[in-house]
Amino acid sequence: MLDRLTTEARAAVTRAAGPTPQALAEALATYRTGNTATIWTTPPPAAPAHPPSAPELDADASAVLDRARALNPDHVGTEHLLAALVRSDHPDVVAWLAAQGATADAVDRLLADLDGGLGVESPPAKGSSSLPPAWTVAITIAVVIVLFVLCIWGP
Repeated sequence: MLDRLTTEARAAVTRAAGPTPQALAEALATYRTGNTATIWTTPPPAAPAHPPSAPELDADASAVLDRARALNPDHVGTEHLLAALVRSDHPDVVAWLAAQGATADAVDRLLADLDGGLGVESPPAKGSSSLPPAWTVAITIAVVIVLFVLCIWGP
């Protein structure tokens, strides 16, 4: 479900305190990173005392992510999440975001300025290696030792 999300957008989704569009909106407003960092006009709300693990999103929040994915075929940044939220079918979320300074007009200007680019956000994470870094290092060292021994003693 988190495919194509930039590092910053993925962090916002995983920091959401719940599975709802309101929780996604609050996570974006609380952790003001990435392309949307400059859009807010009010002080950030307090972060949860213990950020939870990534919530299993409900149908409404999943629809917001789908709408965000439709905005850009290459990546989904915080700006796409915010654009999907300000155009969501949840008037309470739209009103709450507008009170924070994230209006549809402000998001449209941000999207136009970025013109489909990544802005300050990091590209989506590529598939991770199946080996943990410690194993990768150990295997590399073992191969170097074997090659060294073969070079010194010969075949």
